[in-house]
Parts: sequence; C-alpha cells; structure tokens
Amino acid sequence: MKFLLLVLAVVLPTMATAKNTVTSPEICERVATAVKPFVAQKMFYGDLAIAKKGTILCELNVSLSQGFQANSNPTNSRFAIASLSKPIISTLILKLHEDGVLNLNASIRAVLPEFDAPWADKVTIHHLLSNRSGLPGHFMLPGWQSGEFQQHVSSETLFAQIAALELGFEPGENYLYTNLGWTLLVAIVAEVTGESYENSLKSLILVPLKMEQTGRVMTSEVHLIDDLRWGNQGGWEVQMPLHMQVFDGGAGLYSSAKDLVGFVTGVHTPDYLTENSRNLLFSENQPYGWRTEDILLGDSEPLRAHTYDGQLQGHSSLLYHLIEDDVSLVLLNHTGMGFQHKALLANDVLTAYYGFDVPDRTTLPSLQLNKSLVDNTWQTAVNRLKQQALSNPVNASLVLDLAQQLMWSGNTNKAIDVIDWLATSFPENEGLQRQLGNLCSDMEDHVACLKRNRVAVGMRVLPLVDHNREAWREALPRPMLTHMFYPTVEKHTTPLLLGASESPLFHAGDVVVDGTPASQQKYPLVLMSHGTGGSAPQMLWLASALVKAGYIVAAVNHHGNTAFESQKISRGVSVVVGANGRSISSAKTTVGRSNLGFTYRRRKYSFSGV
Repeated sequence: MKFLLLVLAVVLPTMATAKNTVTSPEICERVATAVKPFVAQKMFYGDLAIAKKGTILCELNVSLSQGFQANSNPTNSRFAIASLSKPIISTLILKLHEDGVLNLNASIRAVLPEFDAPWADKVTIHHLLSNRSGLPGHFMLPGWQSGEFQQHVSSETLFAQIAALELGFEPGENYLYTNLGWTLLVAIVAEVTGESYENSLKSLILVPLKMEQTGRVMTSEVHLIDDLRWGNQGGWEVQMPLHMQVFDGGAGLYSSAKDLVGFVTGVHTPDYLTENSRNLLFSENQPYGWRTEDILLGDSEPLRAHTYDGQLQGHSSLLYHLIEDDVSLVLLNHTGMGFQHKALLANDVLTAYYGFDVPDRTTLPSLQLNKSLVDNTWQTAVNRLKQQALSNPVNASLVLDLAQQLMWSGNTNKAIDVIDWLATSFPENEGLQRQLGNLCSDMEDHVACLKRNRVAVGMRVLPLVDHNREAWREALPRPMLTHMFYPTVEKHTTPLLLGASESPLFHAGDVVVDGTPASQQKYPLVLMSHGTGGSAPQMLWLASALVKAGYIVAAVNHHGNTAFESQKISRGVSVVVGANGRSISSAKTTVGRSNLGFTYRRRKYSFSGV
C-alpha cells in the first residue's frame, strides 16, 4: 500500500523551550522521521499537528493513495474524534455555568424534569461531568448486544432505557467511565438554554474559538474522512458507521487538527475561561473530560500535560497540551489506532520536537503484525515473531493493544492468535492475564478465546441467607450457602477435596479460591442444583465444563439435604422438589447474565450479599 506524506511548515523565529531549541523546519524534519516507522508499517493514516502558543509549527498528513482517491484526506480534513468530544462538551457546560444558566450541583430532576429515573434526584451535573454518576456503560442498554442500536431508536426509547438502568454505586462514591451521562448532558443543554445543542455549541465554543471545521456527526451533512478497517484478505475496507445516537454527547463530534489546536489553546486562556472553570475542567481528582499526566521525554524532567483521547471503530484521536511550555499536539487517525500506539507515537513526536533521539520502532512486533494484516501475510508474521520472541523481549501491552483493535474490527480469530501467544509467553504475569481475560469476554466468540487462553476455574463461597423462609430446624432465616464458579486467569489452583481434611473422600478438581474474575463483564449464568444428599462442590466436574465454555455457575446447596450437614431432613428424594413443603414452581427465579451475582425470588445476590 502506497502512502503520501505531506509536511507543512511555518517558518518562525527560534523557539525558547526546554532543551535543544530548533526552528520549525528542523522540527518538521524530526517529527516526520519519528512518524515514518508508523507509516511504513501501515499503522498511521491521518493528520498530526504540533503547535506552540496556538500557532501550528508543523502539520503532517498521511493519506492512502491506492484503492482510494489520491490525497483523500487533505490537511484540515474533518475526522470523527470520538471521546475527544468530551473536553468540548465539558467546556460548553462550564460556559453555561459561568453565564448563570446551569448550576453544576443541580440534580438531573431539577434540569430535566421529564427524565423519570428513580435516581434522577441524586445524580448531579457534576457527577455526569466527572463520570461519578454510577451509570453503567452503554453496553448495558437492553438490545445493545443484539445490535438494536445499529439502527435508529427514538429519543423517548433511548432515555427510557437509560432511566431504567440501575446505578453501580451511590453518585459521587466512585468513578465509572460511561458515555450515557454525556448523552444526558446534551439533552440538558437543550433544556436549560431553550435552543438546540448545535446552536449552543456554535455560539459558546465554535465561533469564539474560530473552530470552523467542527460539528455534530449525527446531524451534519459534511463529508468526513472514511473510517477504515482491515480487510479479510488484506488491504483496507470502509468501516460500517456506527449509529451515533448513544454516543452523541460523549463521542459525537467531528473536527480538524487546526480546530483542535485552537480549542486547546482557548481553554487554557484566561480571556476565554475563568480560573474557577479551568480549575474544575483540569481538576487533579475529578476532572471534567480531561486527564493530567507526566510526560517523560529523553533524559529531561517529567513535563506536566493535560491530555485526552478518543476511539470508536475505525477512527482514533489524541490531544496533548504541555502546560508549562504551552505546546500542543493533535493526532487524528482513521484506521482505529489503539491507545497504546497513539501514546507511543505522540511520545516519539514530542521527543523529536524537543531534540532528543527517537528510538527505532521499525522492528516492534505489534507494528510488524499490523503491516502483515494489510499485506495479507498474517500467519507468516505470527510464526516469525513467535520465534524471535524466544530471544528478544516483546512489549506485551502494544501487542495486546493490537489484539483489541482486531477484536473491534471483527477479526476475532486473529485476535485469539495474539491472545494465545501472549498467554503462553507470559504465564506468570497475572495483570496481563487479567487483561487477556477482559479482552476474551468482550469478544463475540469469547468461548473459543477462553478455551485457548486456558482459563482456570475460580470459586468463591457466598454465605447467603433467604430472609423470606425459615431454616428447617429452627425459626431462623434459611441459609443458602452458594458456591460461585467463574472464569479466572489466575493460575495458582488448589485441590478441592470433599470429606474430612485428614481423610477426604475424593478430589473433586482444582480451583482458584477467591481468584480475581477474568473480567468485570457479564457472562451467561447457570443456576445449578446438586443431587439429594450431595453438595455443590461435588458438581465441580460439570461446573468446570460450563465455566470453560463461557458461563458463570451459581451452585446453591440445599439446606437440610447436603453431604456436609450433620443433621438432615429425612424425607427421601422428594425433598429436592418438595423443598420442605414449598413447591419449587412458586420460586420466582430469573436466570440471565451475571457478573458473579444472580436473582432468586426477586432478590438480587452478589459477592457482597443481598
């Protein structure tokens, strides 16, 4: 695949920054050298700009020229920017706050009275902006997994589904990244201003900051750069666009490198935002759509930076602003570049900008694998790199980052190839193993992924109680001792022995007691029953098979009818269905999907109890 690399330079006086000051033509030459390995390995296609005090010193454009119109993404083209929209809408909310239109401590109920959620009185604008509302991710919406949101859903339906979701924690008590809070913020802007979100965005952000190439993806008719994915037989294919309704607030804007330089310069300017607004926007503890990080370049002291990034299928973005030096970097890519690779490229570009030596990235396994996808030489590259890895270190985080992109683009089998390689190469790295488990659970074919990743069986014992029913021998709530079996990527198993410890009856199998779940995502749930006079642990053979097939198993021990209880109900086999005089048909039991919890008789049980 050929590419076209355009370098645009603005000749300015010598800059007075950090170490090794250079003029802008030299900057462009160095920056282009840093970018070239990512271009040669077909990782980066898009725009990249570096600026000081709002003036662009160098802008690079890399465009496809085979199979697509030559120079199809010229400088200042419009790219979808995904979650890089969040800093922009945060700024819009703060401008409304400065104007006295919106109180950050107001509840959703106070500003959006028609939104009828049971938690609307508790969640505030501040909670939404800081991702501390307790709202789950968008994948928890009914119909998300089945693809319902790939087509238009009415606003009434969308907001009704959000209102019906349960909070994961009390508002303000924790952090949970979600796009749904930002969807609510768009509706709140329209409600409190009495005009459309686009008009408020234009009057308070786009016009003052001269952002002429920025707008709302969902309602815009302007041409955006096509988002790309790897083709099944090599090359590139145009990525099927997402329906942006769910992502409208937190990931629904498009922009250009020039506009984003103007934006990041503006929000750091006292003439545009008050000091109080800037303190809220860039708070170290609860920022509004930003992160604050230390950037390490060469042998210099860490540079403090405000940064954020975004990605949806087929497009990716990143924005850095080095606070003390007033230097900004914008990266816009339309091939779904993962965060680890964006961060690496940005670090290399800034390293070049400050005059330090940039490491050679040409031989990075993740970049070589990326090139093999486009060249349709995947298996050859995988086999070669596996052999090289025996003697050369592998950056596992970069390879895992590529696996994530493979999964997102529908190349599940290739993603599993990568996961299998990493799981084999780093068996003792539990942090990596957990990440691999998370990636497996996100896949549509998570069963095959878990099998190849050699998932172990975790076991946690829950001393649950049914407060609606009595124990069989005394007037106390009925115990529901429950063994939860679930996937874990931890490898330190313990034999599960049944019977007295000094003389066990038999070895039921091996488990990781209280092991960390392979993922926080939800798995299908099976509620399992043991036979009369038995126990849940003796069913480990079946639970293990189910876990390795991608299920969570809740095995409830029958009170009064287990092998480990000294006294039992003497009613024979009928006790299993009789349940001490209560017909099992009356039990209102819901079995669905679980993250190590389940619902029984309309009561929810989890690791923390009812």
